Amino acid sequence: MAQPPARRQPISFSSQYSPLSTDGRRQAYSLQHILRSKRVRYALAAGAILGFIFVLGQTFAVLHTWSPLHDDIQPLPHRRPHHRPPDQDLPSPADNVDWSRFAYSQYATNSAYLCNTLMIFEALHRMGSKAARLLMYPSAMVPDPAGDSNSRLLAKARDSYGVHLVPIAVQHRGGGDPTWSDSYTKLLAFNQTQYARVLALDSDATLLQPMDELFLLPPAPAALPRAYWLGGTGPQVLTTALLLATPSRAEFQRVADAIAGAKGGEFDMEIVNRLYGRDALVLPHRRYALLTGEFRIADPQGHGAYLGNTYEEWDPDAALREAKFLHFSDWPMPKPWINAPQATVLDVQPKCHIGIGGGEEDCRAREMWLGFYADFKRRRADICGGLGMRRRRLKNPWRLLRFDSTDGSGDSDESFSRMFSSSHNVYSFPHPRIAIIGGGPAGLILLLTLHRRGVRATLYEREPSIDSRAHLGGMLDLGHGSGQRALRENGLGPAFAEHSRPEADAFRICDPDGNVLVSKDAEQNADLDPLDVRPEIDRAVLRRIMIDAAPQDSIKWGYALASVRDLDAGTGERELTFANGHTAAVDILVGADGANSHVRPLVSPATPIYHGVSGAEITVLPSAAKKPELAEGVALVGAGSMYAMGRGQTFMAQLNGDGRTRIYMFFATPEGWTMPDDGKEAQKVLLEKYQGWAPAMRSLVEHCDEGAMYMRPLYHLPIGHKWKHVDGVTLVGDAAHLMSPFAGAGVNLAMLDALELGIVLADAVNGGKSVAEREAAVARCEEERLEAAKEFAEIANANLQASIGPDAPASAIKALGEFFEAPERRRKA
Repeated sequence: MAQPPARRQPISFSSQYSPLSTDGRRQAYSLQHILRSKRVRYALAAGAILGFIFVLGQTFAVLHTWSPLHDDIQPLPHRRPHHRPPDQDLPSPADNVDWSRFAYSQYATNSAYLCNTLMIFEALHRMGSKAARLLMYPSAMVPDPAGDSNSRLLAKARDSYGVHLVPIAVQHRGGGDPTWSDSYTKLLAFNQTQYARVLALDSDATLLQPMDELFLLPPAPAALPRAYWLGGTGPQVLTTALLLATPSRAEFQRVADAIAGAKGGEFDMEIVNRLYGRDALVLPHRRYALLTGEFRIADPQGHGAYLGNTYEEWDPDAALREAKFLHFSDWPMPKPWINAPQATVLDVQPKCHIGIGGGEEDCRAREMWLGFYADFKRRRADICGGLGMRRRRLKNPWRLLRFDSTDGSGDSDESFSRMFSSSHNVYSFPHPRIAIIGGGPAGLILLLTLHRRGVRATLYEREPSIDSRAHLGGMLDLGHGSGQRALRENGLGPAFAEHSRPEADAFRICDPDGNVLVSKDAEQNADLDPLDVRPEIDRAVLRRIMIDAAPQDSIKWGYALASVRDLDAGTGERELTFANGHTAAVDILVGADGANSHVRPLVSPATPIYHGVSGAEITVLPSAAKKPELAEGVALVGAGSMYAMGRGQTFMAQLNGDGRTRIYMFFATPEGWTMPDDGKEAQKVLLEKYQGWAPAMRSLVEHCDEGAMYMRPLYHLPIGHKWKHVDGVTLVGDAAHLMSPFAGAGVNLAMLDALELGIVLADAVNGGKSVAEREAAVARCEEERLEAAKEFAEIANANLQASIGPDAPASAIKALGEFFEAPERRRKA
């Protein structure tokens, strides 16, 4: 910058100096004069430029390490174990991106690696990646659908997966294992100047999710993850298992010169680190460079290098959900396309460990690791027809990976195959955006079922928090093959056993005068088939158990669905708008939002029909139940439930686990009947309606909590309600088949709906099925579940009429007797 002329006096902000005026006298400068001075303007301009350079330098430093996703990021307050920043930290692909400018690159030097590349390309094709695909292959091979195995695989890559084939000369240097000496070939990606960017991937890996977002990163000659497993305190080392290259003649010349001058022991990774170690964009290794070997670290505290910090806990499931690229590295275990001796598998497989504080042995990492290898072999056989498998082609790839939690002895092929084929072997497939509306038992079971099988979903609940309506809802008796099964299959069997009360299954049926006509004590459960024992659990407790088991941030509280808009009729993509103003785009929408479902109109015009019966729910607090005047009423209810019927009315009371006595009073009345808002007045109305009933029952009403009295009109959907399947939308529970509570089946049907639908969706997603195949499976599930619900809707309607009809309680006892005498039917819900 030019300097001010020397003859001019320097500017000073000291009051001791002031320039001369035109007449030679000193004059004081105002601030305005000072700021208008050229010297000051020069100084300010220089300062601004230096400030800009400083900010630019800081920005470049941030981009250089991609700091929002850097693995050394400092802990946030109250962060739960193994939680990473959300995907919105990544660049978001725009709709107007010219994806033909970008390509995923693979190279094959022999038949085995050729098959591996097809597995990566198949995954990209199936997952809907938008970028082009490029395969560099030895020029001696010729693509030909009628040729030898290599020719057929090349043709399949081109014709089935849209791969651009580029014949090349394999870049081989030195001797030894071709895995290393042929690895220079990968660096030919820098010569593919027909593309703006090329993402070169090692093929001894499983692609878990597309990585199109990487093509949109800030400019850099290369972008790679850190080789986190090397550790150490020296300069970071980058891994070339995943290399985002910016092709150009100049860069390729640098690479070619480096290959030509490579010394012994220098391969692709060493060359890239030497050329780009200081200039590369560093990608987060947790997403783009997860090693299978990480799952073999025996010490749960030994994952610091992977986690990149000291405050997170290792969680193998969370690690896999976070990753997009899984690289096989388990020396001395051979690569997954090579058949390993059983002794090697047993020796190398992850060890089970006892969690901190004791408890059951945790073998989850072992299960997952074995699943990675089994999944690779299965997909390899499916895609390549078993070509390239060394030593022998397996009829049953599971035989390589026997699993035994003790000493590995014995034949466990069948149990191991069943274990992974149903739930664990799911890690290489894309996940559609699934929204579940409603956080009742059905919605929560669906969320858990999907989560347990590796499929992400988000549940939207209109209530602001879990505690908003925790005081509502009575006991639920869960069937062994329905509600209990849904819990067992989601790992909640022990929690249910802990919190449920088998003794609450006791009941008494009375007439309006309080005479006990039929009774069943808890002791009688000992004589029952275990399949017929239905322990009771408070609705609030059941809900809490399931919410506690749900993944972090999978439940959105305070999200009441306001509207749904179609985005793509062909795929079922829709935009949800919530009352709080938030929106979400989804591929699969599940209505688990009860009687007044906001999702139901998307598939059916049906609306709830009034039963002609309404009533009230009231509560006697534990403190009130201790009063002497309630002793007879409390004794009548006992440890379980009491049902009284007659005179066109019912009076049903149950003892909840928290000590409350919850009472439901139903009677025939025109639609629109209401109770006074004032609790005392409402109490009078109910006592008047039950005039002449047993004093023991009336005493419970007289001492109920006047601040907790709720209207309970009964509605139902048409018996046999069904709809023509609509792609991308379905219903479960009351949203699909609302019925009265007089069959005790509603929650069991809802939980079983959710379990079955979750299994169907998980199988479709994890099995790589097309949208059409997935929707056909959902349609079959809908048909089966609606048919099952129809039977219980008929029973519920018959029981309701028998309970409030003129012949009650005799008619009700007869109907209930027929129901209980058909255990096979009752076990369905």
